[in-house]
Amino acid sequence: MTILEVLSKYENKYFNCKKSKMVSYLKYNGIQVESLFYYGLESTSNLIKHMSVEGNKRWYYQSNCLEDEDLEVLGVEAIQSQHSGFMEIFNFLVENLNEMKEIFITLDVFCLPHKEIEYKKEHEIHWVILTRYNPEDQTFDLLDDRSNNTGDFITYRYPRQLVEDGFNQSTKRMMYFNFKEPKDEFNRIFTEKGSRYIQGMHEDFYYYQHIKELLIDIFDRNQKLDQLDYIIDSLILLSGSRYVFMRYLEMIRASEAVIAEYQHISYLADVAKNMLIKSKFSTRFNKASLFDLIDQLANGDRTAYENLKEDKIIKGC
Repeated sequence: MTILEVLSKYENKYFNCKKSKMVSYLKYNGIQVESLFYYGLESTSNLIKHMSVEGNKRWYYQSNCLEDEDLEVLGVEAIQSQHSGFMEIFNFLVENLNEMKEIFITLDVFCLPHKEIEYKKEHEIHWVILTRYNPEDQTFDLLDDRSNNTGDFITYRYPRQLVEDGFNQSTKRMMYFNFKEPKDEFNRIFTEKGSRYIQGMHEDFYYYQHIKELLIDIFDRNQKLDQLDYIIDSLILLSGSRYVFMRYLEMIRASEAVIAEYQHISYLADVAKNMLIKSKFSTRFNKASLFDLIDQLANGDRTAYENLKEDKIIKGC
């Protein structure tokens, strides 16, 4: 066995830091993570509620993907625990890291130098993956990404005291995985789970009209300026949602046309997000072009949803 030094990031728009690392780590360990993405088709009303109504950052969005019940179908057991302090888990960490078993823990980004934006400025709970303890200099190796959440998860080496402080200033949670054989016919199980979820969905697509109304307030009336970042975040979430759901559809071999529709929606949401980011730093705002793009998104999402409900794989379960 070799020590994991770089972990390819699977996706960086939809999942928060914990689930992004979980998905990437499980994929690295040969788990068919796409089976878990049927919940990735988020109702747009949830995006409005999370962003515009509650005013939450996208990293706080709680996807239902990767629930324990679904992980167990794939032969994955997630062992999660909360502790009183770092000394309670230190011996466990050293013993298991020495056996090449990676362990997820929470840290406060305030303590992490590689998180340049937040370091010594913001207190926020963040998950990292410990990969090695080095007794000769009492340091830990951990996997994480940069402050802007770009790139793969790479190795950083920090003194034990820094890790201890970061853990004790966090929610003091730990997680690791045990792997066994998946259940028989797990593909059928997840196809049926996805079908039940999709057939039970109700979608009004008001989200797209809501975005246009907010943008009129922001750019025409110079009101609700704080909403612009929430709209951008919601479009990032939308793009990631449709992308991971598209990967689920590929796994169950749904209609190629429906797969292409969700892939295109993910792309359009990304384009709309980029247009809005540019508008933050420019006095020019092409409302007609942006609204036309939002209308394309709305029509595409509605058409894909209707076609999905009629897909023979989804209807056949």
